[in-house]
Amino acid sequence: MKNVRVRLIVLVAGLTVAAVTAGATLAVRRVPHDSLDAAGPLSGTPSAAASGTASVPADVKVDLAKLPQGQGPQMAFLVDRVVRGGTGPVASVPGKQPIEQVVRFGGGLLTILSTGDVTTELRRIEPYAEAFSPGRVAGVSSLVASAEEDLAAYAVDGQSAVYWLDSRDTELVQRSLKRPEYGRTQVLAVRGDLVYFSAEGKGYPAPETYYRWDSKSGKVTAVTTVRGFEGLNTAGTAAADFISGAAQTFCSAVTELDTGKRKFRTCKYSLDGFTPDDQTVVASEDFRGGGAEAFTAALDANNGHVRRQWVGVQFVMAVAEDDDHILMVVDTGEDTPVGIIRCSIGDGTCETALPRDRYGRGNVQLLGART
Repeated sequence: MKNVRVRLIVLVAGLTVAAVTAGATLAVRRVPHDSLDAAGPLSGTPSAAASGTASVPADVKVDLAKLPQGQGPQMAFLVDRVVRGGTGPVASVPGKQPIEQVVRFGGGLLTILSTGDVTTELRRIEPYAEAFSPGRVAGVSSLVASAEEDLAAYAVDGQSAVYWLDSRDTELVQRSLKRPEYGRTQVLAVRGDLVYFSAEGKGYPAPETYYRWDSKSGKVTAVTTVRGFEGLNTAGTAAADFISGAAQTFCSAVTELDTGKRKFRTCKYSLDGFTPDDQTVVASEDFRGGGAEAFTAALDANNGHVRRQWVGVQFVMAVAEDDDHILMVVDTGEDTPVGIIRCSIGDGTCETALPRDRYGRGNVQLLGART
């Protein structure tokens, strides 16, 4: 596929289609309708940990008042309208428009802002800039960035379109995919030239299908091995897969994309993401998103064994900072001071990464964490 080199103002010119806000589409967890039995048994005998019956390591109880102060988060995080950490300088999102989503990109930021009850726009902020760059993209429903924060992808619902962006040159490189048969689209992950996304059909009820788009060759492949795409490992070979069950029982699995083989399945933990080395899955108890949880856990990505579990506070969100550390937004309940802690998977110890303050539970976010 031919690359298109454009300045941002050219990239975004003419895209004025409104769409449902990302807040509406991203905050609601998809609930597939397969029965638990339809997930099928794992090959061989399921591990006790996968079925939630194994004895697990003793819970690590977090006492926020006794945690030592550590360094700030190395991953990008948002407090109110200010982004710190990651690959770029401290950056603020100008104005007062509600922030639906924001990612680090090319040392600066890309952000989806609400422009009304059901409309959005994508804006860019260059490194060290105090104002938005010229141009905007209307109707953007979702946005993701690479771990290196140099690539990004976004979806525009009204165009049934997905876009791939590369910031590594002096001018942005853009590639696009538009299919008239797609309904609502949502980008899920970007790995090099590959973009993973979901698209609904045009019928009612609209079936949802997952796809892998090679933005360089233009090839689009349906990913039929995953039921509910919740996260992709670094290698792009396995996904955190959300599976619904009967009688309000919800389950997750780590599923290999190419074969559909499930490494393990658990109905106790919601699988939210992977460490960079793909050996550990960050997990919580909430299968539908929102609020705060009673624990955060680290599971072996190959068999589901619980490597560590933290309790004692309210866990708002969590994401792997590196192979051994998890960053967690925590408080002790609604309307209490909020902060970020860092905990080691290896020994369970924790430290303060962002001291608690009365920011408000919804105003502290780890960029890249499932919300």
